[in-house]
Amino acid sequence: MVVVNKGILERSAPIFGMAANIQYGLSQEEVDGIIRILPPQLKSILGALLAPRSADATVRISRALSGYLSMIESAHDDGKKIILHPFNFPPELLYAFEGAVPMCEEIMNTLGVMVLDGQIERYIDITREMGLPDSLCTSGVGLAGSLLSGMDVTPDAIISASPGSCDNNSKLYEFLAEYLEVPTFFTAKPADNTKRSFEAYKNNFRDFVRDLEGFVGEELDEGRLREVMKNANTAAEYFYELNDLRKVVPCPVPNVFAFFMYATKYTMWGTKESIDMVKMMVQVAEERKRRGDYPAPEERARALWIYTGHYFDIGGLFNWMEENGITYLNDILGFFFPNHVDTSDKETMIDGAAESTWNYPMTRQVGADFSVWVDDLVWEINELGADCCIFCGHPACKQTWGVFRIVRDEIRKRTGTPMLRLQADSWDKRMTPVTTLQDEIENFVKTVVENK
Repeated sequence: MVVVNKGILERSAPIFGMAANIQYGLSQEEVDGIIRILPPQLKSILGALLAPRSADATVRISRALSGYLSMIESAHDDGKKIILHPFNFPPELLYAFEGAVPMCEEIMNTLGVMVLDGQIERYIDITREMGLPDSLCTSGVGLAGSLLSGMDVTPDAIISASPGSCDNNSKLYEFLAEYLEVPTFFTAKPADNTKRSFEAYKNNFRDFVRDLEGFVGEELDEGRLREVMKNANTAAEYFYELNDLRKVVPCPVPNVFAFFMYATKYTMWGTKESIDMVKMMVQVAEERKRRGDYPAPEERARALWIYTGHYFDIGGLFNWMEENGITYLNDILGFFFPNHVDTSDKETMIDGAAESTWNYPMTRQVGADFSVWVDDLVWEINELGADCCIFCGHPACKQTWGVFRIVRDEIRKRTGTPMLRLQADSWDKRMTPVTTLQDEIENFVKTVVENK
């Protein structure tokens, strides 16, 4: 076991600060020189991310994430309040407050998985030692262990966004708030997706914003809110351009851009950095399309992951798939379909944020009616030309395991698309090694996809 006396934030920030100093346009010789001096875990991850097809985008997002982590580190010194929020809450609303700083639980957790020696296993084990059940989702348990140990920054408040879409995270947030003695703000989604429910949700969301204003100690400034919402609208335009590029065969969008996209969406949406990041991804993909670049002799399979991916070995999954002709089209964390926010006045912008939150992944698909998940999957399969689906089989997601067979059969009936079921923890490699996942994916492609 790796013993540490620092939290995820304090350990991750210097690593991203180092990566932020890497220059664009590196040669393979220069990449090899950087990789040679790194510890094993970072060598594996950075080596994968600095592959020629994604290197410049890796440098760009490293710079943005370095700024994000530094902003959180200095928040209290700057007199600002850190608001811990889940991935299914729009950070742009928090950026509209001068005195608030967003901190996304799942992204912080995943950054630790990607760059820390020992990944987040020690922090997960801390929660187990405290008596928290091992059924909790490891998407946030690592960060929770870091926070509960007292080794990390303490958030000033927690947002629990539509807790019904993930009971595990809901209970973890309740425990964190109780243990850390910080308030919790809820955006509770009704149990159906009707127009009447959405109107009720918007009313509740306005109350939520007023409560947040009272806690932060400032009323949302309309001009500042309009600026971040316009930034979000511009980034959304590039998002849809990138989505269109995924339709091209072979796919010119690097597999790892799936992760880059939702890392951008969940940490910096509403900032200028988010526009620059998504624009760069579009430019990289367009250039690959123009040159006809693809890192394998042919595109053997176009896989849509119907739930999350696996993040404990980026090179061993995202890059390995692409180099073996298997495209990672998207996964549920990328199913956020950003809406264009009406920036006419403060009320329309808050309603736009409510609509965005209502339509976030998991909140939309599994927070009320699983048929929406199926409908979205059918749309994505047809839109992106997927010829197979993969289910990650994350152990904590009991609600999706409970309907997996129904979803698989319905997808097969409506699209003819075969589905592979994996069993592995998305954030903890100790459950299933990546080599086992590679074998199962390769066998599925060879025996099912290529022969259907």
